[in-house]
Amino acid sequence: MTTLIAGCGDLGLNIAKRLISKNQAVIGLRRHPPTSNAALSASNTKSPAINPALPVIDLASNDLFQWLAVDLRDPATLKALSKISQTITQVVYSATPDQRTPEQYRASYLEGLQNLSAVLGSDALIGHQTRRWVFVSSTAVYGASKSEWVDETSPAQPDGFNGKILLETEQFMHQNHQNSVVMRLSGIYGPGRNQIVQRIQQGLVTAPIEPPHYTNRIHIDDAARAIEHILSLQNPESIYVVTDQQPLPMHTLYNHIAKQLGAPPVLIGPSPVGMSSKRLSSRRLVDSGFQHLWPDAQMGYDALLKP
Repeated sequence: MTTLIAGCGDLGLNIAKRLISKNQAVIGLRRHPPTSNAALSASNTKSPAINPALPVIDLASNDLFQWLAVDLRDPATLKALSKISQTITQVVYSATPDQRTPEQYRASYLEGLQNLSAVLGSDALIGHQTRRWVFVSSTAVYGASKSEWVDETSPAQPDGFNGKILLETEQFMHQNHQNSVVMRLSGIYGPGRNQIVQRIQQGLVTAPIEPPHYTNRIHIDDAARAIEHILSLQNPESIYVVTDQQPLPMHTLYNHIAKQLGAPPVLIGPSPVGMSSKRLSSRRLVDSGFQHLWPDAQMGYDALLKP
């Protein structure tokens, strides 16, 4: 079994290590692959010491892992994949745009997936199974904003350009690949993703108290483990919400982080512009047999901030 990870950043590397630990081959696509062992063992691919959930694998010297320098937005750079397309049994599409603009989102998500699909060709039987496709999407496809509960059956009615383009990409995936799964991730946190921690430490964050603004998180280890889990299922559902098990009022989570940092309490203020308040449910993922390592973001941040 060979898995192609298109857009192999820190999440992709996390997934790769888990698959390789099960003796599965992985091909990572990136425009500028790392050229040294140090780059592949950077701190942002490690788990907190309190729970070393990430396999210790040196990808740079592992025969099961291969880098290919590819720009998903440029069909010419994808030609090398046509020679090995019949060896690829699974595809994880986890590209990210360089900038938060409609043009970059469309190029990285929809057009990139279209380019990759064209090169890999038919999803007829690859070995003994139909090629599995997984698209790493976002809960931005939901337009809910009244703190209501949201799951896979909730209507996808995005307000922003990012959610609209992601939803269009999801639709392309389902229409063109019969064995496809969309993973809608909430906000990822973990090693190397410290922006909100730094802003809280600098006193640059506000949060409303009444009404509460709910925030949803998923630890990068659990995000990678969820994708690995879905790849292992015989007959997965077509869509999964990937989040932890405890939506939290923003002021609750941020003040918890502030306390751990020894920083002043977060000031009361308006919700961030463009960030809707909803409570995401991971019930379908949990019912499929998945178990979170970090079911509550407060626990996850405690581990990250532990001296």
